[in-house]
Amino acid sequence: MKSQQTLPFHAGQPLARRDRDFVIDHYTLSVVGHLLHWLATDMQQPPGELVQNLRDILDGSVRASLERFGHHDADGPTTGDPDRCVEGTVGPRAG
Repeated sequence: MKSQQTLPFHAGQPLARRDRDFVIDHYTLSVVGHLLHWLATDMQQPPGELVQNLRDILDGSVRASLERFGHHDADGPTTGDPDRCVEGTVGPRAG
């Protein structure tokens, strides 16, 4: 049996594989899209500048996306309401 990957900001609660994979796919496609655009425009932008721009955009955004997906409960997204996620749990607050 494969072990589930957990992320430290979920207090040991596993992130659903489909959510993690969606976030990974999103950022992969974004970077590939920028690379294809760079190639289609005859690589006019210096490669170091492209890499720095991507680094600036991605810095912290992957982690933030994973954190937002960690606030999903069994019924789906929590509509971004941070009060519905109690420290150490994922999902709606009890009581």
